[in-house]
Amino acid sequence: MISRLLRASPTALLLVLFCMLFGWQLILGGDREHALLQNSLIVSPEEAAAATSPSVQVPRRLRIAVITAVTEERSYIHLSLKNKDHYCRRHNYTFIVDFEQHSPYGVWWWKYNMVQRLAKTGEYDWIWWVDIDTLFTNTDIKVHEIIEDNLKRAPNPDDIDLLVTHDCNGLNTGSFLVRGHKRSLDLFQAIDEVRASVAEKEHDNILEQDAMGRLLKSNPEAAAKSLRLPSYLMNAYPPEIRCYEDKTVTDISAEWKPGYFYIHFAGAGIVVGGHDAVGRLMRKYEQYVIWGDWRTFYENYER
Repeated sequence: MISRLLRASPTALLLVLFCMLFGWQLILGGDREHALLQNSLIVSPEEAAAATSPSVQVPRRLRIAVITAVTEERSYIHLSLKNKDHYCRRHNYTFIVDFEQHSPYGVWWWKYNMVQRLAKTGEYDWIWWVDIDTLFTNTDIKVHEIIEDNLKRAPNPDDIDLLVTHDCNGLNTGSFLVRGHKRSLDLFQAIDEVRASVAEKEHDNILEQDAMGRLLKSNPEAAAKSLRLPSYLMNAYPPEIRCYEDKTVTDISAEWKPGYFYIHFAGAGIVVGGHDAVGRLMRKYEQYVIWGDWRTFYENYER
């Protein structure tokens, strides 16, 4: 074909050669642009991480375990467990129940065994013991926010391992929070040493609540690792049980009111009296529970 073009017209041949050269340059240029584009898309893992990392890192939400124990039949057990399970499902907390206890010092000492067992796992940031004679009356409230807000009051928040409340008798361990760290084990070892000392010197088997209270009063180092919260936040009593804390912590009423987070029927059998005092009170206050919509947090529910 080229020989015929040479014989036919040198000008035509030059035109064909020009077009071929121009097309070749376009192809080369396109390949270079494609290569440059590909190179611009190839980034190192470090560059990719930097590109996707937010300028302000969002802190991880606290991992919470809510724990209790049931060792006997009572009329209010189902209501109490349902209430606690519902609350934990709603906020994606872990709910753990022991149905037996093996403490040689009495049933209430088992709560400390549970706390220590879970602290050793390292799976939780905070472990919250709640007595079975309690209800969450406002499940809108998140306990991890209570923790975060109150730790801000401490000079060194990271040093606090224990959050407690008081009533009219002083420390009450019907509701307390422990940091889920192995150093918390030292605190409970010290509490057990108080128990052993009382047993040896006073020949008395004291309650777990009294042992913790004695430690916090007599040991400045242990006291410095604890923080007292207002009882209305997580251990309020109803007006039928008027054993409220003093006003040194807050001016907000320690008497439970609708909308409060948590109600505790401690001592109902003595103060209120009669058959099934705790059960009667719990069923009375069930009507005030703010549950939230269960359909929003039960998995695989078909709406």
